[in-house]
Amino acid sequence: MLVMLICTNVSAQNKSLAFFMLPSDSVYKEIKVIEADFNNDKETDYALLIKRCKVNKTIAGKINVYYGKPGIGNNYPEFSIYGVSNPDEYCHGLQHILVGDLNDDGFDDLVTGTNNFGLPQLDKGYVQIWFSASDGSGIDTNNTLLWYGKNSYSSFAAQMEIADVTGDHIFDLVVTARFESLLEGKTFVYIGGRSFDTIPDASLYSPDTYGLRLVTVDDFNGDKIKDILLLDYYMWRLDRQRLHVFFGGFPMQELPAAKTDIFGYDAIGTFDVNHDDVADILIQNSSKQNDLQLFSGKQKFNFKEKEKLTNLPVFPVGKEIKYELKFSPKKM
Repeated sequence: MLVMLICTNVSAQNKSLAFFMLPSDSVYKEIKVIEADFNNDKETDYALLIKRCKVNKTIAGKINVYYGKPGIGNNYPEFSIYGVSNPDEYCHGLQHILVGDLNDDGFDDLVTGTNNFGLPQLDKGYVQIWFSASDGSGIDTNNTLLWYGKNSYSSFAAQMEIADVTGDHIFDLVVTARFESLLEGKTFVYIGGRSFDTIPDASLYSPDTYGLRLVTVDDFNGDKIKDILLLDYYMWRLDRQRLHVFFGGFPMQELPAAKTDIFGYDAIGTFDVNHDDVADILIQNSSKQNDLQLFSGKQKFNFKEKEKLTNLPVFPVGKEIKYELKFSPKKM
């Protein structure tokens, strides 16, 4: 017996989708749906993350994979993938679900992970990838990579992003290890390609920090290559909070190309405010919401030019898919 999950895509004219799933999955509230292209059937595929699904009394997390089929009500899961379940470790489900063609075979691969894994109250973290078959038949559940953070406290995989940060038109994987390297924090870049592996090709860091978190990956200097923007982990000091930008390219420089102190402010996003095809960085006063500052992206970006905005601009929804989820009261 299955239940139907109705998903309304609020960023695409309220388009509705339906997914069948086990009744036991419907008790969970933290669910995320993303689109993908896992095979060669020319239909949109979907992956549905149930973040805190229990497996044998362990909160491991679960992903249902649906291959696209025309018509509402035809989306039965092809199979399910579960997070690492280890009774000797602290497990708190899955945080992430990402898709992108990391091995350059023309089909999306499925990436998940979490930093909430390790010994009790410590965040070792792990990343796992399932690759799609190069013949277009869909995800090959036997072709997977799994790797863990180096230390029990590193908070590996606290944040992840898929983007081309080297300029070779192949997706790369960016993974933060918030407290790696004696708590300073590192961000690892795994370059995409046919020989994709678990060895980081670049380890980004900024000296004299206490943890770094990922703000976004975007193009701030107009070279059409994605750059990586990091921020000090909340306000660990009472006198500063810094933004750090690492420009994309190959090889990537492991120290920031530019950084600036935004103490008292928080980075709330990056947008192309002036419509010049270069991302701008918007920061907001932590105590005064109408106090907005903008770092405009440009060639030789260096954080030295900042302007004050009087009102928050209206930004387009963009390509992000936002779903409203509702379970059907009828069981199928």
